Amino acid sequence: MNKADTCRIGPLVFGADAIIAEFVRQRLKNAPDSFGPCTAIGVIRSEKLAGGVVYFDYDPKIPACQVAFAFDDPRWATKHVLRSVCNYPFLQLGCLRVSAVIARKNKRSRKMVERIGFKLEGVIRKGFVTEDAMLYGLLRPECRFLEENNG
Repeated sequence: MNKADTCRIGPLVFGADAIIAEFVRQRLKNAPDSFGPCTAIGVIRSEKLAGGVVYFDYDPKIPACQVAFAFDDPRWATKHVLRSVCNYPFLQLGCLRVSAVIARKNKRSRKMVERIGFKLEGVIRKGFVTEDAMLYGLLRPECRFLEENNG
């Protein structure tokens, strides 16, 4: 990762969207060939990229976006990181909701988004061709990592 093209704040990296999106895409079994226009936040552990969050399919008319996560280090989910991960779509983009689509068999990722506060909203039958996809949503008022919801 070229440090001249990125901004690091503690364990977070901003401004390296293509690199972080490719990192995430390579680790997702059912990832698209490309996320298209996206924004990403990287998480650094031991001086290397340990994971990332990609925001894509942003629609300001709704306003909403989708999110995809992938991490090599299970310790990525600190309060600081989760606050930043939630602040971007809800506060910076002004989203009312964030959606995540996860393979039914990917229990580890499904548990992770549920711990963050995403709610299971439905099943997309054969959403990943050979297996079902689970649709999760997180609404701004439900996000406990936003300061406005903890006061």
